Amino acid sequence: MLSRLALSAVRLGRPSPLAVSSTSSLARRCFASSNEAPPKKSEPSEATSSSNKLSFEEEAARQIRNAELIRDTRGKNEEFNKGPVTWVSLGLLAVAGAGLVMYFQSERANHRANLEAKRNRGLGVPKIGGPFTLVDTNGKRWTEEDLKGRWTLIYFGFTFCPDVCPDELDKMTEIVNTIDNTPDIGPVVTPLFISVDPMRDNAKIMGEYLAANAFHPRIVGLTGTTEEVHQVARAYRVYFSAGMPENPADDYLVDHTIIQYFMNPEGKFATYYGQTTTAQDAAKRLIQSIREYRADAPERERASLMAELDAAKAAASNPTAQGATPPPRQ
Repeated sequence: MLSRLALSAVRLGRPSPLAVSSTSSLARRCFASSNEAPPKKSEPSEATSSSNKLSFEEEAARQIRNAELIRDTRGKNEEFNKGPVTWVSLGLLAVAGAGLVMYFQSERANHRANLEAKRNRGLGVPKIGGPFTLVDTNGKRWTEEDLKGRWTLIYFGFTFCPDVCPDELDKMTEIVNTIDNTPDIGPVVTPLFISVDPMRDNAKIMGEYLAANAFHPRIVGLTGTTEEVHQVARAYRVYFSAGMPENPADDYLVDHTIIQYFMNPEGKFATYYGQTTTAQDAAKRLIQSIREYRADAPERERASLMAELDAAKAAASNPTAQGATPPPRQ
């Protein structure tokens, strides 16, 4: 009952010492007005009565202080929850922060993986391609410079080949058609058919062979002299050997490497595929090479610009190399 009185006093306002004394007197009167007489006890001494009275008042004051503390704490919590910053908002902020940290860590890992992949692409790349000069079916001269600015798919064979070369040219046709019909790429590939049989495959025969078969119309037939064919074969690491018969009029076969090279617009090796690769798999490989090359375009432009700046700095620091007169010695 005493606790209820103290709490009631707190709800009405902060009690004064007078309220505490009144509360004590009220409690004693309630006890004295009871119907049943209290059991008789030995009369306490004056010191004991004073001590009990003091303890009663201190307990009442302690109860009041606890009630005030509870009231103040509840008030502060209510004010905090009503403000712009609440426990719910703090929890949401912590969850969002953890999500951002995980996202940035994932992006950093992906960035490092991409850089590592780009570095690895430059390792172990075979040196394919080089200077050459050949002639097409129209008599036009082609060199390695004509391959720059376009994607080229190159196959080495000969027109008198009974089965392998026609099959590979059919595969080349299917691959080029697949790339042509890819929406984000289109007709960007120039297919080349280079003869390794210069004794029989002149420009006229190459033209008739390509026209007589249902190969892709963009296939360019190239041939040349024996020395020119050997030069381009060395540049592209292609082996060929003609089994010459005793009578040159007799038919003969040419043993050669069965491989097709895919060169990028810089005239550099991009990828390749062999005889056992299907047209679908080869087309996917070539399309991936084109997309990766396009994705790396900003980096190549930046590297080219840095190379030009380095060359300009080197030329500026060495005026003698530019033909300028060196300054006189002091």
